[in-house]
Amino acid sequence: MKGLRHKGSMTLYTARMTLRAFTLQDDWAMFENWASDPEVARYMRGKAHKSVALTRQVLESWCCHGRKRSYHWALVLSGRKQPIGSISFVTFDEKKLEAEVGYTLSRKYWGKGLVPEALSAVLAFGKNEIGFSSFYAQLFEENVQSIRVLEKCGFSFCGRFEDAVTKNTGEPGTILVYRKSYIEGD
Repeated sequence: MKGLRHKGSMTLYTARMTLRAFTLQDDWAMFENWASDPEVARYMRGKAHKSVALTRQVLESWCCHGRKRSYHWALVLSGRKQPIGSISFVTFDEKKLEAEVGYTLSRKYWGKGLVPEALSAVLAFGKNEIGFSSFYAQLFEENVQSIRVLEKCGFSFCGRFEDAVTKNTGEPGTILVYRKSYIEGD
């Protein structure tokens, strides 16, 4: 059985963005651009950040622990320096060669096709460089924009879990699971 070839968040390039590893200096940009926005957080399990200190704690966990096995990229528009979002392999399973993908984007950039562009690059890297054979995403059922992103990138619906988690509002949330698998030779 093949194993994963961990490389960490290597810099990737798309037509309009650089996807790079986060640094601790990204704390203010992350906080201002998306982490503190309640409208963005509405689709996440965690609440919007109330302080840049909380954002910095998140970045410390992404930046300082096991860099070679950590996959958190900052989405940076070409010609700019500040990140406008993030994309990650949230978790992965060494035996199944499978990774969960997650992404967040500043509301100012929603609807511009940036997430499918970034996700396509990350999936290609995950498949070709690391050795993942499948990817999945979990999202709240009302996150229609993310459903479209996943479908555009070749993911298929594979499960629905009613009242599976508690949303950051305290209400029960229904989770949808989407999956994309590669057959040897794809």
